[in-house]
Amino acid sequence: MTAMRGESWASVKIDMPPSLVDRIEEAARKRGVRRAPLIREMLEKALDSVEAPPIATEAIGETERA
Repeated sequence: MTAMRGESWASVKIDMPPSLVDRIEEAARKRGVRRAPLIREMLEKALDSVEAPPIATEAIGETERA
């Protein structure tokens, strides 16, 4: 998760490691879920829409200045 000074907290993106998304998709396939790629797509969209609270953005800014 990254934030620039003065950046709106609504635009902060939380990144999930690709390997974790891959493991979730693979687990769905192993369980016979035919729409495993759809699950992956939905998970990625959900992560893109996650918003960090303002306090998290402030903490990131403090860390970057240190």
